[in-house]
Amino acid sequence: MKKLSRIKRIINIALWTLIGSYLLLIISIQIPAVQRFIGNRIESTLSDKLGTEVKVGKVSFGFLNRLVIDDVVIKDQQHKKMLSASRLSAKLDLIALIKGTVDISSAQIFGLHAT
Repeated sequence: MKKLSRIKRIINIALWTLIGSYLLLIISIQIPAVQRFIGNRIESTLSDKLGTEVKVGKVSFGFLNRLVIDDVVIKDQQHKKMLSASRLSAKLDLIALIKGTVDISSAQIFGLHAT
């Protein structure tokens, strides 16, 4: 009986730690400095991958692992605006992200202008 109680306690602590970590992530992403930091990381990563200039406005984290990026501009090799979108939204797998890979299960683009 004591062993079962200990297992329940460990599971309870692990569950509340996961819930607390998720809520902390949701709350911290609402801080403008954190949003700018994440936006800068996304800009530099996309710029490196695409070999061109990428601008990102505001980054926020939505409900159920949804990443929302506002005001995206991607320029072509001649530095002319190639693509702009008022909002990009993608549902991410957080476990894959922790492992270093990006797994997007769904994506939406709003206000797309491409030339």
